[in-house]
Amino acid sequence: MKLQFKIINTVIAILVGAVIIWAAATGMARHASERKNRTVEICIDIDEADDLCRRNNYSTADFLQRCRAIGVVSVAISEEPLSSLENTGKIVRFGADDYQRLKILDVILQGSIVAPNSLMVASRELSGRILQQLRNRYGIVVSNITAGKYQVIYPKTGESYTSPLFNDSLAVGFPAEKIAAAQAAKMLVTLKVQNAGDPRWITSGLPSSLSTIFWDGREIPGYPGNENIVTDYIREHRIPYVEMEFVSFSGDASLRRAVAGNAVRGHTIATAELNRNPDPGIWISRWLRAANERGIRFFYFRFYANKSIEDNLSYLRTLARKLKKEEYTLGHALPPEYPIRGNVELWRLLAVITAILMPLIGLYTGNKQKSPIVSYAITNVVTLSGALLMAALFYDAMFMQKLVNIPYVRLIFFLPIVLSVFIIYPPPDLRRFWSSKISVKYLAAGILAAVIAAIIVIRSGNNAADWLRPETGLRQFVENLFYVRPRTKEFLFGQPLLLAGFALKNPALIILGMIGQVSIINTFLHAHAPLAISLVRSLHGIWLGAIIGYVIIIAYRRIKRNKP
Repeated sequence: MKLQFKIINTVIAILVGAVIIWAAATGMARHASERKNRTVEICIDIDEADDLCRRNNYSTADFLQRCRAIGVVSVAISEEPLSSLENTGKIVRFGADDYQRLKILDVILQGSIVAPNSLMVASRELSGRILQQLRNRYGIVVSNITAGKYQVIYPKTGESYTSPLFNDSLAVGFPAEKIAAAQAAKMLVTLKVQNAGDPRWITSGLPSSLSTIFWDGREIPGYPGNENIVTDYIREHRIPYVEMEFVSFSGDASLRRAVAGNAVRGHTIATAELNRNPDPGIWISRWLRAANERGIRFFYFRFYANKSIEDNLSYLRTLARKLKKEEYTLGHALPPEYPIRGNVELWRLLAVITAILMPLIGLYTGNKQKSPIVSYAITNVVTLSGALLMAALFYDAMFMQKLVNIPYVRLIFFLPIVLSVFIIYPPPDLRRFWSSKISVKYLAAGILAAVIAAIIVIRSGNNAADWLRPETGLRQFVENLFYVRPRTKEFLFGQPLLLAGFALKNPALIILGMIGQVSIINTFLHAHAPLAISLVRSLHGIWLGAIIGYVIIIAYRRIKRNKP
């Protein structure tokens, strides 16, 4: 029997050692990959630039040159709808009613080349583009007539004024003059593609200066049913696409799985949001946090609508300087070299099991120690080891680019805390507690603890609710102080209570202190966050929590000593 136990223990030790070696090697490989991914691409919207320059009577070409000198790499260009072409005088549309009125007024003479439900274009390049889009993308049967410098395009089927030619939002490709303006400023082009018509049109005629593409609207081109046309083209031609965070698109699940290796994580701050706070420092901190803590490498930079050109350029210039100070390179952001290992569901399951078990193993081991400091240290070391194992399990582009989500996050947060009760309290004590009467004050204390736990769970996301802005201010202060901000629920709550619970032999405090342990796990569940940032954040929480916990212990003992 002893021999069997010895063999079993030896096998377990070998397996644990192999897992540790694999996790360490994988963790180092992940860190090396993250260190290579240091190029940030700043992209501006050419329509916003045009609008800003027009309102300030400034040359768009000069503005683009100045943006390029600051460090802007690419220009985002949207597709042109027919209404925009008409509003800018590039085309004239004649509906059936318009045609009849103009004919009555003798503006259109008998035998004129202008037909009902037609449009007239002066530019041959634009005419060719519109014809190609209408025929190949939308399957509209049209013909065209040349009349001097004009091209007249009209439907051959004799449709009424409900013709697609009179759909204001009908997108007809990208304006060549804006692509040329970007190229003249030595900038790359980012195309904002709509889901309209046959997606095969995207596979022809993309500019040679293409940087990346992202989606204009809420649907992947080809959705529903033909998303593979775009995904196959992106994969075969290795075209980067922007995975804009906090935005979801219909059909993006199949896209993410098919072209995970082509994704570049992007972030933007909408103009409406900018205008709510005129202080650019707030937004620069947010940009830097996105790069440092969430692996964002594509900045879709938006301008203040109500500020001058110089103020906007100052905002842009400060951001570029801060990025360079953080040792980022401003350039074309390519997809990071993260592996795609497959078996996503398996890695995810193993990570969830690790996330639940390791804090409990840490508590079980730590609770057996006599010294509170040793108990505190062992509990944290075991939990942190589990977190680093998770980081190795998540070394895959699907997780690190946040192309798949981690399920049961709330369960992972609460379950170890609930199960820790059975580690701290022996079964007889639990049975006695269950059958005992509870006074109102203890019931009130329990409700208060539940409210605190609810607040902590709410704060486990990226964005605080409006009523939690004071806490957000504290977070910003701590971030400015330590560069990598430790989590509030760790250094100010969970870790101090854990140490105090071990020192004062208070089971309730130990259970509340488990919030700090599951918070460490939660930090590493954010697989898109750089490994070094997550590790430093957790270590800050441990040592700061120990100091605050020590202060709590001394204060409690002094109060108890002085109590009459």
